[in-house]
Amino acid sequence: MFNDQVLVAGVLLDTSAHIAIVRSEISFLIGMILLELLLIAVYVYTARMLKLNAEQSKRLEASEREAELGKMSKLMAHELKKSAQHNKRSDGVLC
Repeated sequence: MFNDQVLVAGVLLDTSAHIAIVRSEISFLIGMILLELLLIAVYVYTARMLKLNAEQSKRLEASEREAELGKMSKLMAHELKKSAQHNKRSDGVLC
């Protein structure tokens, strides 16, 4: 007698809290990925700026060396000219 009856039981679950948790986790992960991309971009930019700064520093040092060599060559030319003029004067005088 009892075997002929079919009993059906159901449970109704409220999934709104679960959906809210999943959405907050997804938004958190998206935020973390965007933050990591931003940090990577800052790292690449900083690396490029440091490389550019090093290149400019090398160029500045080279130009400073060239300027120093130019000053020295100008001074040496002036001294040679002065020495040549002194030699011309002393050639005319018999000692």
